[in-house]
Parts: sequence; C-alpha cells; structure tokens
Amino acid sequence: LRANHLVAMLEKGMRLFARMEKVTHPRLFALTHGSTIARLNGMLIILSGLLLMSPLPLPLSNTLPAYAALFLAAGNLERDGYLVAAGYVMLFFTLAYFTLVGVLGVAGARALLTYISV
Repeated sequence: LRANHLVAMLEKGMRLFARMEKVTHPRLFALTHGSTIARLNGMLIILSGLLLMSPLPLPLSNTLPAYAALFLAAGNLERDGYLVAAGYVMLFFTLAYFTLVGVLGVAGARALLTYISV
C-alpha cells in the first residue's frame, strides 16, 4: 500500500470509530458483565469467525457473520449490552440464513437427482 492510500484508510477508520463512540455507552450490564457471559460472547465471536470462513459464493454469506462479530466485539469492549444484543440478533439471522441455504441445497440436489434418474 502506498502511504497516501494508507492515510486515507486510517482517516476513514477514525471517523467510523468516532461515530461509534458517540453511540456506545455502558448499559444493559447483564449481557456484558460476568465470566460466564464473557465466555459465551467469546464463543459466539469464534462461531461468527468460523462462519465467515465458509467458502460459500452467495450474497450475505460473509456480511451477516461479519456484522455479528463486529457487534459482539464492540459491545464487549464498550460494555454495551445493546450492541451485544444486536450481535445475538445478527448471529441468529446468520444461522437462519445458513440453515435455509442448506435445506434448499439438499432439496435442490434431491430434485436434480430425481430429474436425472427419470
């Protein structure tokens, strides 16, 4: 990367984090405090990372788990339970999406095999 591109990226990142700092506040402590919930949130971030690594060339297959990991990590760092809850919701949507892709993939494969064998 050239220096002028790197500076531009860092400035955009600073603006993003400055906006994020205005929105995040320590609140809803039940989702951010305690060793058990911290472990759970950490495991969910790992799950989001694993889902990010899935080699699916489909729309939203990287976006949804990335937002889940972002919200969970930012919520844990800032002790913002609302962001952690948003991470839970995004992870739920991610798992629902991957489940739907799997179910439709199996149904499509069965239909294709039925069509070929006829």
